[in-house]
Amino acid sequence: MADKNNSPGTHLGILVGGGPAPGINGVISAITLEARTRARKVIGILDGFQWLMQGDGNHVRELDHADVSRVHFQGGSILNTSRANPTKKPDDLRRVVETLDRLGIGHLATIGGDDTMFAASQVAKEARGRIRVCHVPKTIDNDLPLPGATPTFGFETARQLGSDLVQNLMEDSRTTGRWYFVVVMGRSVGHLALGIGKSTGANSWKSLVQLRATRSLRVTLITLQPGLVAGAVAWVAGSCLTSAPKRSVMSRPMMTSALAISSRFLPVRFNEWVLGKFKRAPQSITGIDKRSASATRLSTASLFRPT
Repeated sequence: MADKNNSPGTHLGILVGGGPAPGINGVISAITLEARTRARKVIGILDGFQWLMQGDGNHVRELDHADVSRVHFQGGSILNTSRANPTKKPDDLRRVVETLDRLGIGHLATIGGDDTMFAASQVAKEARGRIRVCHVPKTIDNDLPLPGATPTFGFETARQLGSDLVQNLMEDSRTTGRWYFVVVMGRSVGHLALGIGKSTGANSWKSLVQLRATRSLRVTLITLQPGLVAGAVAWVAGSCLTSAPKRSVMSRPMMTSALAISSRFLPVRFNEWVLGKFKRAPQSITGIDKRSASATRLSTASLFRPT
């Protein structure tokens, strides 16, 4: 008799959307191990929604214990990722659901940020109950209020890597007598900048919101002046230098303005240094993020509970 857990419509699909974050592979591993323990077939979907939107069900790989038992030590994503969004066009969303149906996927676990979470909710809506969906929030910005002040997975690894890199920069600063503005990814929140700044003993840090006001920036720099020494680091929490204000990130004009203002109020020349994408897929993952990723195994079980 056929195993009812391996019949079409009972398979579990996993996909990753958005940018990389330390711990993604740990989440993929935890979800896969829980599903395989329940004798469910696990289908890893490559490149997020990209191929599903085209009605292409060939870019997948079956996952088993041997495929994932050690991947939590690795950075990046074994399923890759993409920012393809099926909610922009109704036909794309329809093709996603049709392709999932053809693959026999009745349970879908998505890993990603806001866009991926919304896309997953629309897939569930379009499927009209045929596909049960769970979403694992992914961000190194630590801007989600999780229970018990738990950091989002990937944050601690990004903070640790950023701290190590800035420690080297601070020695360069001391040796050469230069000052630096360090820009840290984080959208409109400054948790990552604050974490790195506190870890390295930086002279100052300000969030993007605070920096929008020239007066706030002026106060920040003046507070540094009484104890001015050759070589120090001032912090800006924002994102990669870009001119996209809708994402509340640090724009190039804002950075240029910040550097110009700093030169007026301090007798030093600032250099900009961007802590960008190289924090998102390191090969060394902290124990905290490994633990956070593994904890998703418990919540995955809810996918298989009777409705």
